[in-house]
Amino acid sequence: MMKAIFVGGCDRSGTTLLGSLLGAYDGAICTPESQFLTPLLRQTEVSQGKCDRELVGLVKGQWRFKLWGLPELGNVTGADGGIYSFVEQIVATYGGMAGTNKQIVWVDHTPENMRRALLLEQTFEDAKYIHLVRDARGVIASVLPLDWGPNSVIEGAHWWLERVAYGLAVENMLGPDRVIRLRFEDLVLDQESSMERLRAFLGLERRDRHAQVEQRFVPPKYTQGQHELIGESVQSSAATKWKKALSPWQVGAIEEIAGDMIRMLGYELEQYRGEPLITRSDRYREALGGLIGHYRNSFRNRIRRSKALLAKH
Repeated sequence: MMKAIFVGGCDRSGTTLLGSLLGAYDGAICTPESQFLTPLLRQTEVSQGKCDRELVGLVKGQWRFKLWGLPELGNVTGADGGIYSFVEQIVATYGGMAGTNKQIVWVDHTPENMRRALLLEQTFEDAKYIHLVRDARGVIASVLPLDWGPNSVIEGAHWWLERVAYGLAVENMLGPDRVIRLRFEDLVLDQESSMERLRAFLGLERRDRHAQVEQRFVPPKYTQGQHELIGESVQSSAATKWKKALSPWQVGAIEEIAGDMIRMLGYELEQYRGEPLITRSDRYREALGGLIGHYRNSFRNRIRRSKALLAKH
């Protein structure tokens, strides 16, 4: 049976980068994000006798699954073995298409893995989890230019806090034998030590200590523009790019809202010194800008999604 490794954390924390690095180990396969699993796992009766045709229909109806670029699933079975067997065969099909054979470890890097851990636990009882944490300021600087997610630093700070809290809750629920925490900054500043720590925890095959872990995973075209680090040599500057991307006020505002959590996770504050920086007018302005950005990005996303799906036909 294929072993599952779930990488999760706040979006824009480097889950795809880490997934691609883990997928380069012998016997491992990193697949695209699997948001389509959530509605499948919520159908708890699926594991209690749904026929193959119904299982395939549930998956094929999810647009994120279409981004995997798989051929027809007519040969995928699994009703007798439950959802685990069904998903295992989908992953194996992807691995075969990607030219990776004899996969024994499946690496899934969907950021929401921390938020859907209870669902995952119903099926993947022996899975291991990596809670990837990134400095709130780095996450928000990374997500603001995109056409999804928070549209302001105030919204972004609360968004980051919520997602980090889920990861910490999973750590508490499953314990250190099942969950390991890694900081994005540690990964990019000392990749060799970080990957060796993960390798030992996950039970992956040891590599030559001088060998660089290469990235084999190629993100779907729909998300390639958001993952500029994939396939490239990871630069240590990625850990502090936010210092140039955010204004002093933006940094201070993030620290005012999320400063305690930022410090608890081992980061130092830069701007906030205890005096309120965010005024009522700031909140109104950010809320209005966020609302406008929400509708603008929703329109962009509909266009991008339509183009991506049309490209598959």
